Amino acid sequence: MSESARVVTSAPTREPWPVGASFGPEGLQIAGITAEALAAHHGTPLLVVDEDDLRARCRAMRARFPRVFYAVKAFTAHAVVRIAVEEGLDLLVASEGELEAALRAGVPASRIALHGNNKSDHELEAAVGAGVALVVIDHAAELERLNELARGSGAVQDVLIRVIPEIRSDTHPSIATGHAGSTFGIPLIEVVDAVRRASELDAVRFAGLHAHLGSQLLDERPYLQELEVLLGLVTEIRQAIGCETQILDVGGGFGVRYTDERALDVDALSRAVMTRVEGFAAAAGFPPPVVAVEPGRSLIANAVCTLYQVGVTKEVGGRRLAAVDGGMSDNPRPSLYDARYTVVHAGPPRPGVARPFTVVGRHCESGDVLVDRVDLPADLHAGDLIAVAGTGAYTYAMASNYNRSARPAVVGV
Repeated sequence: MSESARVVTSAPTREPWPVGASFGPEGLQIAGITAEALAAHHGTPLLVVDEDDLRARCRAMRARFPRVFYAVKAFTAHAVVRIAVEEGLDLLVASEGELEAALRAGVPASRIALHGNNKSDHELEAAVGAGVALVVIDHAAELERLNELARGSGAVQDVLIRVIPEIRSDTHPSIATGHAGSTFGIPLIEVVDAVRRASELDAVRFAGLHAHLGSQLLDERPYLQELEVLLGLVTEIRQAIGCETQILDVGGGFGVRYTDERALDVDALSRAVMTRVEGFAAAAGFPPPVVAVEPGRSLIANAVCTLYQVGVTKEVGGRRLAAVDGGMSDNPRPSLYDARYTVVHAGPPRPGVARPFTVVGRHCESGDVLVDRVDLPADLHAGDLIAVAGTGAYTYAMASNYNRSARPAVVGV
């Protein structure tokens, strides 16, 4: 048998699939419902959310850290937002649109924090007017604007100061945010002055520090380096200004498995972070700040998969192509970041060999490639279903109507 063909002998392992996914004689099932039945009822492309899996991930994260903000930008559907809050998480929103989505989902504003590197006065006014718990300050001038708006509303707004920790992390450059050249946050040398100014203003109240290293981080070491930077600032702020740091938000970006990665060990990270913070506070003789995190990807990515229907297969330039009925309009990450995914035939198993296919989308872009090389049944044909694992994060949220394509449906099972 040639190297380009191999016998299909077994189903994929659970990761990176939802916990409720299984592979048997009827093909892929999620929570006991076959992919074929889901596609027949709801159409394709289709995002399928394993609700029990998502809830379990939220509960597990809430047990690891004192305060958890679900990063709404990862997946903005109202139902997902409600599940996160029902399981004890607060929300982190990055725009007025995300704030409005959270409020329309029925979430109290007191469970919401707003961040962003270029908030408009209208966004700040909407946040203060709604009564959000926290506003994350991204630059010093924002303090003055927020103070004026809050005073006009008769409010005193709690704020976190976002710090650029000046730490590089091993991730795609487009999703790294903690390095010295980051567009997000206040440079280290200016942080104490920003806190001092916040303490002088009458309509904002310094509540703590915030930092974020980036996304899809698989190593705990950058987080521990970031933590040392933040703890150093806690001491400096206390000594220079006399302000206590009540909240220490170390960000999110916890990496997950898409193909063969080893996901970040969040249990080990939480133990290391909490031990260090508690020891630091005990040595300094004051209560430890509340440690907060803001996961998005690590909660939703692997709780979701996407179903597509094959429309065309053909041989072109030495490659075997399978074109599906979605692509970069429902998942732009492969085009933007060279993101890799696990892809399988979702229908009943077929005897015989598998051959490598390049799975492409339906859009007018040569870069609309979902996966460059994946083994699928050699006789794959129009009407077959394929499933892509780990599609919960930054797919639906980044979807577009490019080529006037309809956005995919989302169904929870």
